[in-house]
Amino acid sequence: MLFCDILTTSMITTMIKINSQHLNSIINGNAFKSQNTESDLTTIHQLLNCAIQIEHFTIPLYLIAYYSIPEEKKSEKNEGLGLLSQSLREIYMDEMHHMKWACNLLTAYNGTPQVHCKENMPDYPNGPSILHIENEFPLSKASLQQIKKFVEIEKPDFDPLEVNEKLKGTELSSEKLIHKLNNVGSSPKDIQQVFKNVENTLTGKLGGNAETKIITYLIHVATELIEHNPAIAELLIKKIISSNSTFTIGQFYHIVKFYILLHKKKNPDFEFNTKKQIVKKGVEILVKTAADAVKVIDEIVEQGEGTSTSPVTGKDLAHYYKFNEIVHQRKAVVKDGKVSYEGEPIKYDENELYPFSENLKLSDLLEDSAEYKILQNFNNHYNEMLQKIENAYTTGDSSLIDQSIQIMRCLSSMSKGIVTMSNPNNKKENLRPVFEYSTL
Repeated sequence: MLFCDILTTSMITTMIKINSQHLNSIINGNAFKSQNTESDLTTIHQLLNCAIQIEHFTIPLYLIAYYSIPEEKKSEKNEGLGLLSQSLREIYMDEMHHMKWACNLLTAYNGTPQVHCKENMPDYPNGPSILHIENEFPLSKASLQQIKKFVEIEKPDFDPLEVNEKLKGTELSSEKLIHKLNNVGSSPKDIQQVFKNVENTLTGKLGGNAETKIITYLIHVATELIEHNPAIAELLIKKIISSNSTFTIGQFYHIVKFYILLHKKKNPDFEFNTKKQIVKKGVEILVKTAADAVKVIDEIVEQGEGTSTSPVTGKDLAHYYKFNEIVHQRKAVVKDGKVSYEGEPIKYDENELYPFSENLKLSDLLEDSAEYKILQNFNNHYNEMLQKIENAYTTGDSSLIDQSIQIMRCLSSMSKGIVTMSNPNNKKENLRPVFEYSTL
């Protein structure tokens, strides 16, 4: 059997989506107010803090999966667990960078990153408020079931340009829609009529996952419309957000880009704050323009999903395809923008993983027990790392980032002892870090 992924399609039901009520409250809470620079910035600040939440959510998930692989298996580079450990290490480091990039971008827009904040911290098996999780997402070993969930997190969004190509020459092409929207009345009722006509007409033309394709396409149309008529573009994006129950993570980032470009159109002389940005050559981008900001968002998306034309970002496979190699237990082969899993076999045995307690909480252990104190110590270090990252982008002090990296290395060392310890409440399971919020 040939396993083949086309970049813009996937038939699996997404288990992790954007909480549309939360997103709607951000957009409608600010977008219906008087459109001055301050309210525009408030929207961008809130969206980017949501991006920080999303990126943060993935880090402990990937770390625990990495920790579940015994040290002797991590060194087996040509075997399944060795390959997986290498991929997980690269991916959780990418996610740390993504969270920092979102912080950097937020400071460029004079915002304050909320990294060490109880309300924004994941509470596994649940996520932060911006995410809607259809099934629980526990901190678990790197089982095949968990890797499939990771595939869902990183799954590529549909390519709006591919949809537009199918609609070329019709009244629904982006060029015709932009012309039509640019000439309709500016009331929400006028936008509602266009939106409804497009939705009804496209539903039968786009095959599977039509609803998701339509929303991605309409976000693309709204973004293109900004240059022609920003007021109508904003009405359209508000209609899209208020009319849908779910959004993918990819669509969320498209919406972030929309508001970055809308802010640029309405505030062309905006001065980006470069004083508090922390930029290391080859890692971060110094954000001095809206184009730089868009480039940061694109880089975050592409490292997870790949681009619209290739699954490779830089010289490496995007996260989605790395995880799918384990799911298919075959190395990926890339040809003409498509990925097939028909390369060398990957030997993967999840029985060799540490048997972690999935829903372990610190409160499950006796406070005076050695196990409690060890996990609490790890937890305090993790919270200290988050606080240093937040303080770094609040003050512009790059030395705090260096300190956070040192703490991360310390956590890695501490984890090696923790994962070999038995859970006192169930001797058949091993302990693992809990990654809970704590005050410092």
